[in-house]
Amino acid sequence: MVAQKGKDLLIKIDMDGSGTFETVAGLRASRISFNAETVDVTNLGSAGGWRELLGGAGVRSASISGSGVFRDENTDERARQIFFDGEILPFQVIIPDFGVVEGPFQLTSVEYSGQHDGEAALELSMASAGALIFTAILMVNPYHGDAELVIGGVAYVMRLPLGVLAELEAEMNADSLMGMVQRFETGVFSARDLVCLLKAGLRGGGCDVALDVDGGPIVAAQAAAKLLAVTFAVPE
Repeated sequence: MVAQKGKDLLIKIDMDGSGTFETVAGLRASRISFNAETVDVTNLGSAGGWRELLGGAGVRSASISGSGVFRDENTDERARQIFFDGEILPFQVIIPDFGVVEGPFQLTSVEYSGQHDGEAALELSMASAGALIFTAILMVNPYHGDAELVIGGVAYVMRLPLGVLAELEAEMNADSLMGMVQRFETGVFSARDLVCLLKAGLRGGGCDVALDVDGGPIVAAQAAAKLLAVTFAVPE
């Protein structure tokens, strides 16, 4: 794996409590750290007097921090609201070409600073407040029938294995597999058909995310066309 760009390490905030995440505006530096407390079980019988630890017994936690330019945008307003309301809400951290960490965090500090000849700066700190979920970012392999769909700045893998195709036929009320494909080839498909296809592709790729495609309906339709093309491509 090649080196990744630091700017692609993103902190995303839940804007309305419904799982709609937006990247915190203005950040120049982002950081996430994971910690696990140790439980010392060293005793007189410990071999050679070496310390012994009890695996899996310590408290695990994570912290997020970010700093950058204060932009006074919607995400800044949301951060202030969360802090003063004392809410615990989901945050996401996008680790480029590795995965997405998501879970409940408490905003523990919000700092503003500035000098007379410089920009106003913002610093945020968050502490985990529950179990975190890690979702790996899979590599897209078109030879395996994979296509890419970008949602919230993250590239997700779509795939249509046979079982998912059967489910998709039923969801779209299609008479046959080829009849379903022809809807898209001829351009006679509805917005519901498009949503069903993309959700099926994400499901087949092992992803469960809200369908808010970067680039809107046109990009979504292009991604759907790519998915069908790689799914029904004849092996060389």
